[in-house]
Amino acid sequence: DFSARKLVVRDQFRLGAGTRAIFQLNVPVKPRVDGSEVTAGRLKLRVLEPVNAVIDIHDWRAQDSEEFRKGFRIDVSGSDTSYVVELSEQ
Repeated sequence: DFSARKLVVRDQFRLGAGTRAIFQLNVPVKPRVDGSEVTAGRLKLRVLEPVNAVIDIHDWRAQDSEEFRKGFRIDVSGSDTSYVVELSEQ
């Protein structure tokens, strides 16, 4: 849903045995995590569901500095049914 300069992403799923779901977003600048919110430059990501979400930051340069010269991936985990994430501009 896109309204009032905010994009709300609803991702519903059913997991198979031995699997887990991670909502991922790639950004060009290093993100800062503050509770259920992440800021990367002017982009703000707010996890609405699940309330107990775990947010991790993956530095692509640490993966392979020859291939990746910059960039980060925001990983949101902690649900086995759905994620609801709001993206907006700071």
